[in-house]
Amino acid sequence: MHHHLPDDSIIRVDVLSFFTKIRYIYTKHANDKTMAQAILFEHLRKYGNPSRMVFYVDGAPALEKKETHRERNEKRNKALKNAQVAIDMLGNRVSQDKPPTKQMFKNVETGLRGGFKWSLQDREDFVDFLQAQQLDAHLCRTEADIDIAAECQPKDIVLSQDSDFFAYDSVATLWRPVGKWDDVKVLEYGREAVLTQIRLSTTKLTALACVSSNDQNKNIPSMGIATNYSIIKDLPDADVPSLVKDYLESPSVICSNQEGIDFTASVLVFTTMTQEIAVPADVSSVPSTSSQSVMPLTASPASFLSYELLCQQYKLVKDQHANAKEQKRQGNSSSKSNATPNRQGKHRGFRRHRVIDRPLDQAGVSQQVHRPRHSYKARAEPQQHEQPSICRQYQQKPYTAQQEARYRESIAEARKNKAKKKRQREGRQLKREKELSKRKPPPKISEMNKAQLINAMVYEHPLVSLPVGTVNANSKRAAAAVTVDTSQLVSSEQQQQHQQQEVSACILEVVEQAHMTKRHAQEFLGALIETVFERGLTVDDRTILSSLCPGVESKVRVAPQPNQVSQAISSSFAGTSTKDKGGEGGEGEEGEVGAEDDGDEDSGNEGDEDAEPSAMDKPFIAFYQILLAHIYSRKTKFKTVAERQVGQLLARATSLGITLPAVPPRNISYPTTGLLESTTKQLYRSMKMMYRNGSVALETKINSQADGQTGTVLPKIDSKLPAIENYMILNKASGRSRQIAPLSPLAPRYVTFSERQLLPLFWSWPTLKDKIRRMMSEDRYFQDPAIVPSQADALEWLARTTPGRLVITFLSDVGLPPDKHDMGYRKATTVMDVDGKDGKESLREHLECLRTETFDPKEWRGKGYVLKGSIRTNGRLLQLLAFKLKELQCVRYRRVPEDRLPNPLLTTTGGTGSYLTEARNVFSTAADVESLLAADPSQIAVLSLDLGTSCIVGATVSLPPGQTPGTLKRPLGKEGDQKKKRNKKRRAKLKPGDRRRQRKRQKARKLAKQPQMTQYFDLVVKRKAVSRPTDSFANWLEERKENTTGPSTGRAIHDLESALPPLKGEGASFCEYVATRRAFESDLYGFYNKTNFWKHKWDADVCKKEEFYRVAEGLLNMVGGSVGRPRMPHQHIVIAIGLAKFSAIHGPPALNGSFEAFFVSLTRSLGYLVIGVNEYFTSKRCPDCHGFVCATSDWRTLYCRTCKRFRQRDVMASMNMNNAIKDHLIQQQRPLYLQPRRQDGSYPWMDASGGGNGVGGGEAGPSEEAMENSEDGAGGGGDGGAVSAKKRRAASIDPTADALDSSSSRTKKKAT
Repeated sequence: MHHHLPDDSIIRVDVLSFFTKIRYIYTKHANDKTMAQAILFEHLRKYGNPSRMVFYVDGAPALEKKETHRERNEKRNKALKNAQVAIDMLGNRVSQDKPPTKQMFKNVETGLRGGFKWSLQDREDFVDFLQAQQLDAHLCRTEADIDIAAECQPKDIVLSQDSDFFAYDSVATLWRPVGKWDDVKVLEYGREAVLTQIRLSTTKLTALACVSSNDQNKNIPSMGIATNYSIIKDLPDADVPSLVKDYLESPSVICSNQEGIDFTASVLVFTTMTQEIAVPADVSSVPSTSSQSVMPLTASPASFLSYELLCQQYKLVKDQHANAKEQKRQGNSSSKSNATPNRQGKHRGFRRHRVIDRPLDQAGVSQQVHRPRHSYKARAEPQQHEQPSICRQYQQKPYTAQQEARYRESIAEARKNKAKKKRQREGRQLKREKELSKRKPPPKISEMNKAQLINAMVYEHPLVSLPVGTVNANSKRAAAAVTVDTSQLVSSEQQQQHQQQEVSACILEVVEQAHMTKRHAQEFLGALIETVFERGLTVDDRTILSSLCPGVESKVRVAPQPNQVSQAISSSFAGTSTKDKGGEGGEGEEGEVGAEDDGDEDSGNEGDEDAEPSAMDKPFIAFYQILLAHIYSRKTKFKTVAERQVGQLLARATSLGITLPAVPPRNISYPTTGLLESTTKQLYRSMKMMYRNGSVALETKINSQADGQTGTVLPKIDSKLPAIENYMILNKASGRSRQIAPLSPLAPRYVTFSERQLLPLFWSWPTLKDKIRRMMSEDRYFQDPAIVPSQADALEWLARTTPGRLVITFLSDVGLPPDKHDMGYRKATTVMDVDGKDGKESLREHLECLRTETFDPKEWRGKGYVLKGSIRTNGRLLQLLAFKLKELQCVRYRRVPEDRLPNPLLTTTGGTGSYLTEARNVFSTAADVESLLAADPSQIAVLSLDLGTSCIVGATVSLPPGQTPGTLKRPLGKEGDQKKKRNKKRRAKLKPGDRRRQRKRQKARKLAKQPQMTQYFDLVVKRKAVSRPTDSFANWLEERKENTTGPSTGRAIHDLESALPPLKGEGASFCEYVATRRAFESDLYGFYNKTNFWKHKWDADVCKKEEFYRVAEGLLNMVGGSVGRPRMPHQHIVIAIGLAKFSAIHGPPALNGSFEAFFVSLTRSLGYLVIGVNEYFTSKRCPDCHGFVCATSDWRTLYCRTCKRFRQRDVMASMNMNNAIKDHLIQQQRPLYLQPRRQDGSYPWMDASGGGNGVGGGEAGPSEEAMENSEDGAGGGGDGGAVSAKKRRAASIDPTADALDSSSSRTKKKAT
């Protein structure tokens, strides 16, 4: 990486800032220091020309950093002690001839790595090595930072990983190395640009570095760099000492500076650039001046261990282990020289990115001895702990009149929205009835043809996509399978192979052609829109833009924002959706506001592309269908209205100098009707989502950012202008925060094909055409076998045959009669004939059963899937579209009388959905508890989940008295005792390891029968534990991009993607991006369409879903359930999920939202009662004493002064949710300690007028006196519900702040 530098500039390298690299090199080559020096130099020279680099190496420790050196020495000695213990354990294991584990070696290497120190002698040798290469290298007197800052010139560049170099005013440019281990990448920071961005002067930046944590001084507790920045930026400009003095005199700093920190050392170092030597030992070769004295550094009281001696001991132990393995291998090879080797390769369920690759029951895999991943923990009552040094108490904040007003306004708004949605639903029903009355009466079921019957099934059952694997594997199985018609002859192996090859090639080719046509259309439209707006719009241009997207209206209403707590406190019918995309999609036009619009959304709902388009969408779809057909074949005649609109568009583009790309040469040209129908709807949907929905989203964003600013004229949507023009105006006002046109990635997306569209595509391939003709002959379509059927005859035959016949013949065997070993979709999916054969149910009989006047959805017991005859594929992966018989559309959309609708909390006939209803709206009376659970409240198990970003779930279970997760798993007998399963089979011979584990289980059972302390069962799952397959795939992809070179350009894929210009932001150009991508298109397209890439992506997606299933299994195990077993009748369980919404501000995206939707749908399909719970105060109060807890230095850990116990934040929140649900079950109200309080001590949620609790009155929770005692010296609190992760983090940084306060400005509370 050689950057273009000015002629007189020098790169000044801080060598010791690459300590991680130095440690790795010197530990790996401990016996060859010369090799280590050469490797280190080779790494450093990658950052520039060595002749223009000056290398600085740290000398003796500085007196100003004595505390830092002391802490480092203590950590180093502790690591060496751990390494000594690990080496002893490893040596004992090897000497006893027992196989050591990998973790033992890791423990030794971790300890040695932590105890490494680059000695002064090694530094001197490295400087001598560089000087021998005729390079400029210096061994500094103390820190290299001082010498670099003193010698740095304005045009010089500092290469260092330290972030505090800008504290020296002489440093103008800083390069910070970033990336992975072998990456040679830097982030370049210019001093002037940084000061302009953060709006600080040079002296204020130096003062900020002085008062923030550095090597000379630690920062004041709770005063991080963000807080220090907010204080220093408001101070009057002065010199550094004066700024630091003014900073120390600010009120917030005085309150927190209990230790009396004055930052004298850091001010002296950053302003005068001088240091004193602190260690006299082994520094004789370092030059010193008489003006500075040498001060001794106090040694650590811990005993020093020799790093070199430990390395030698570790090497001896490894050699001993290697010799033992070699002797054992030779002995085994001599005894089994004539035996057939047992080669164990990848098993059938192998996944590259799976965290635990092989299942435990596979031969040759060691059994786990530790607790399985994502399994719950059984804990006894926690012991008391001493109070930590950093402990800030949360305080009670009274419920203000402003908060209560917003709370009541939110309730009124919720009731208003409920009434509005009801009116909209009734209006749509009346409109639908009027339209039906004007039309001809629908045909009777007995008179319907195949297409009408399928449309009727779409009306009755939801359409789902079944992922069945790859196209190659499924087409191979379909070619070898026996079809529904038993008279069909089995094809020969050669014919089966030709059929499979042609099916795979046909599907891949049509998907690539459809995707390329769509991408060319997007590039053409984006270039046209950008050019038109650059040159100015005309009347004809607005007409063309109106033909591309429907109009849009403003959705911004001037109304007070609802209180955050209103998310969980709504009207009696409502809950809250777990999805972040706004509102209930389908309830009026407001449901479109929250849709994503920044990119191409090809994977929408499965039924969208097959559904009948609305009257508003039909002309736009016709327009895009003609445009795509013209781009594909150039055979448009421009006769109809839509064709003339396309001609007008093309003429305008030609006048602007924009031309369509040439038609690429093709082996087969397919009919555009079947090829581009699905792609047309995708293109229209992406344009509509970007411009129509994107305009609304941008308008909302601009108005929300301008709240509180008076006198600002904000751009708004003008309904008279085209949606694209509104979008471009709003996008420009927001700083070009979004791209101006949708653009699909180079990797093909899913495309939908029906059987009627597939047949013309298959007809172009000879083997497939012959197979279709043989199928027609076997069905005796023509009485004369000499007649050769044409494509029109085949389409007519397809309109009469079984739905899905073409799919199960060519693409997949899913839907054929299942084998006894089949599971999952293969076992549950069937094909249903139009009129029925061999006594099986037909489509007519099924629909007649659903449309009888006496049909009661409460009695519906349908199950399984029926193939529709359509597929979704991206050319490599295959999904089958099928009807889900278990769910009914008439229940989901309430098309039956209210008295026939089943309870959505007890059945999934209307869909599993992720819509949660708040607990107080579920258990408003004792009769509700009895009707929903049919059990005494004391015998109900409650599983509470607190979802978040860093920890995606924290769960706690409350079990009935005397119950454990193990006892809940077994059904009850007649006498009420648990049934014991007796294994009548003969026991297999146990191995020694099995006997030991059996004895441990027996001992555990005996201990379980003894009376013990109360046990708590909880589970915390971190995000990084679940996202490991995704992270592993991302790392693999990044590495593959760097190591793969494009054949046409000769550059790495990573470099090609980095060279693409931006699509967003000021100065971004869509045309420039498209032109650059077209130059690299062959290399990028070849990379993203390799089989290896798709295999890894498929494995990563499967492994991510497996991780979700593992977490769900661990959660359900806490209540005796499992993901593979429905809830049993004796299990009375309530699953409560917190209603707060969180999103990741920085870093990778949060997984809590996707996991919540997955878990809610899964558990409801298994028969569990899943509800929502308000999270108000759950992360601030102790679940035992009900007092406020304290924030500690670890923002995930809290401390209760009354109970003297540490609390994990998510577990404590779930325990409080548990208490809330139990009080709702018993007393039908929320505990008082989890409710807000007014200044006079009353509870606003208890007022009947506020509707906050559903039922007024009643006493629950602790008494008033107990509440007063528990709140003595407490702090923090605020509104629950829709709190943001940013406010949560603010609470962890400053625990005295009321981070959950719903008011616009947060005020600080003094700590007691």
